[in-house]
Amino acid sequence: MKTPTLPLTSARLAYRLNQQGDLEFLLDLHKRPDVVRFLPWGIQDEAGMKAKIDERVQEKTLAEDGDKLNFICLDKETGIRVGEVGLFLRSKEHQGGEIGYVMHPDHAGQGYAKEAARTMLALAFDFFGLNRVMARCDQRNKPSEGVMKALGMRHEATLIENWRDDDGSWSNELNYAILKREWDAQGRG
Repeated sequence: MKTPTLPLTSARLAYRLNQQGDLEFLLDLHKRPDVVRFLPWGIQDEAGMKAKIDERVQEKTLAEDGDKLNFICLDKETGIRVGEVGLFLRSKEHQGGEIGYVMHPDHAGQGYAKEAARTMLALAFDFFGLNRVMARCDQRNKPSEGVMKALGMRHEATLIENWRDDDGSWSNELNYAILKREWDAQGRG
């Protein structure tokens, strides 16, 4: 598959692939209990986050199942990092992908997650030619579920006790998806 021209942009955000200089921002983001409480992994330490960034800086396109593109979201006016967003190739054969997004709580409630997720859907459908894209979240994460609904994604499944929390309790996972034809019917394609 081809490689997108970077940086990507949307109305208020610019998106670039991870760089080594993002360690401090990503570590701050993923060590926060108020962020990771809704993610299927725990608090990240410096060594773990550095290893993730080392892997991410090598990722440039979606060619094989499991490939991923992780972008830092920057406010176009200030250059401040506000979050991260990703596009993942789940099935090359079936043209299926997944999006994910994590916004820093200092920038929550400003519509950045919706804007970033919309940009990933456009990249998935209009650039990579995927047919179906899913997103998922912890059932307790109402803002994330609201983003998926606002993008026209449909609820397809609730996976009961699918994620184990750090305290040993179980949480449910919501799965949403949208098809290329549905995206196009919304006038977005």
